[in-house]
Amino acid sequence: MSKFIPFAFIIFLSLPHLVAIDIKSDSSTCLNDIEKKEILSEEQYDSAKSLGDFAVGCLEMVDSEELTPSAKKHLADSIRKNPEARLPIMILAGEWFKNREYQECIDIFLPMAKKHPEAIDLNLSTASAMICLKKNPEAIILLEQCFNTVAFPIENKDQSKSIVNLVYCLGDLYSKLKMFDKGEFFFDKVLKDESMSKNYKIRTYAAIFFSLRADQGEDGFFSGWTKRRFRKKMDENLEACETTWNGLLQSSSANKTKLPAVLELVPILEINKRYRLFENSERIILNTLVSIPENEYALRLLASVYGEWGQYGCSYRIWKKISLKNNSDPFCYYELGHSALMIRNFPEAAKSFEWLLLLSPDFNPVAIYQLGISYFEMGKYDRAILKLDKVPDLPEAKYITAICHGKENRYRQAVSAMEESEKIALSKKRNDFLSNEFYLTYAAFCDKADMFEKTVDILKKQIEKHPDDPETANFLGYVLAVKNKDLDYAKKLIETAIAKEGGNPAYLDSMAWVLFREKDYKSAKTYMEKSLSSGGGSPDAVIADHAGDIYNALGEKDKALKYWKIAAETYSPDLNPESVREKISSIESRN
Repeated sequence: MSKFIPFAFIIFLSLPHLVAIDIKSDSSTCLNDIEKKEILSEEQYDSAKSLGDFAVGCLEMVDSEELTPSAKKHLADSIRKNPEARLPIMILAGEWFKNREYQECIDIFLPMAKKHPEAIDLNLSTASAMICLKKNPEAIILLEQCFNTVAFPIENKDQSKSIVNLVYCLGDLYSKLKMFDKGEFFFDKVLKDESMSKNYKIRTYAAIFFSLRADQGEDGFFSGWTKRRFRKKMDENLEACETTWNGLLQSSSANKTKLPAVLELVPILEINKRYRLFENSERIILNTLVSIPENEYALRLLASVYGEWGQYGCSYRIWKKISLKNNSDPFCYYELGHSALMIRNFPEAAKSFEWLLLLSPDFNPVAIYQLGISYFEMGKYDRAILKLDKVPDLPEAKYITAICHGKENRYRQAVSAMEESEKIALSKKRNDFLSNEFYLTYAAFCDKADMFEKTVDILKKQIEKHPDDPETANFLGYVLAVKNKDLDYAKKLIETAIAKEGGNPAYLDSMAWVLFREKDYKSAKTYMEKSLSSGGGSPDAVIADHAGDIYNALGEKDKALKYWKIAAETYSPDLNPESVREKISSIESRN
């Protein structure tokens, strides 16, 4: 269940109006008269004495401007004589909870609570103190005894609020201690009462409770049946919540009464989010907006639901509308920027995040990171780096910084950024981030920076971790072939890659190039022609260049020229076209 706020039902008494009354003398005189006249029953007399103690305690509070020990004693005496006296319970409990004096609350209230289980507020206050001291089992026992005194159907409307709090507290405890069987029986009993079944809060508590068991516990035949049963009850209560909520909206509109607080939808929306019931959330919020169209909080909830649903276009449009009315709210700009980023409206995302950081420079490092991503996607790499450098503890930021440097052919800086990214990830134990893909990118930058030994070292470590990964095996084999190093090992690596993906033109090209280095030109030609046919169209520049070299070595000058010209006319960051043109000129000049 959602996090329980101890003694959530407490309100604080406003006392200034008591100052002008001589409570002590008036109440004493009154009680003396009552005692002499003997006109009251014992119950009425205790109630009157309770009021007298309460009045004296309040007077001492006003005089001392604090809750003195004497005032506490008078208030406690008031409760002893009338255990359902809500005001003294609220005052004492409020003071104890404010000062975290939970044990004192238990010491004073528990004997009275045990003697009077029917006193709901008294028992709730005591149980709340127990919960704060992590005495949940004791709190459950106390509240169960209290609940057993509740008579259904409930006829006393004044008592219903206290019963709602009791249901919430006891249901929350059953959830925390995973007492799902007891909790199910408990909610089934509560919901049999017509007034309780039509109470939005009760239905919310029930939905929360059943939702927790519907996706918890061991899997298996019987446990799976239990989950399905709880899921059905969860759905029933969610539907009842929606029906009751819509009824509250219609009643408020028809009778001009106070509208329900939209904040009360949040627990239901959280359940829908967990179970991906986004259409349910959309429907209940849209119905709310029909009744209260200008309710900004409802609009914010709807925008959030669309974002969680992945409908970022809808989310963006709503946040755009909200931000026009709240042009000084950093949170609006954050959500607007995020939704704009997700629909790839990078200029709008960048503008929103810039406004956000202008309003709140320390708002959230994630906002700065997303601003950097926006500039990266716009091709403004140096500006992206400038922003990403302000996010020092996020490995993703350093990784994108490396990509930015790579886009500008600053490979040494890219390698340095990858080193920083790895260091941060290791310190934060982000093993999920340090994937094989990360290290392949790292090795690629090292290769482009002519850091051969570092490239090989990274790839060999990845081969140890992922011996069957064809991409890693091919990469290392190709790097060795390019440098004409350890060709036997390179050939074995590439054979491993081809065994996994025999039709990959890049892997076939790598094998052709190893054989070319071994001067086995005929075998190299065989693999190269397989690569060219597997590519399905014009080969990339590097493969075409290799094809030209192999055909040239075999004396097939026309074919060599054909593929060199393809290489020279095809853009590739991995090939210098000038070196290819020189080879073309060399052949043509001889002819």
